[in-house]
Amino acid sequence: MSEYNNTGKPQGFRPMFGMVEKSIKMEGFVVFDFINEYDRALKQLAEWHNENKLIYRETLVEGFENIPTAFIELFTGENIEKKMVKVGDVV
Repeated sequence: MSEYNNTGKPQGFRPMFGMVEKSIKMEGFVVFDFINEYDRALKQLAEWHNENKLIYRETLVEGFENIPTAFIELFTGENIEKKMVKVGDVV
């Protein structure tokens, strides 16, 4: 997404030659490679959640009218945590 409006040279990942030269290994991570661990991981995460061991930060913005600003902050570096917009109460 950061390259959508770029009219110059792409800024993506280019040091492949250096990787080969230095025998550096690059490996992707695909969650489905670990599908057989799902049940165990879900149980462990639930346990950590119940023990308050999962630490996270979130920002709650209230109001439908604030959606554009909240969205823009996702791409300007003003947001480093989970961003949520509350647009109303459950009826």
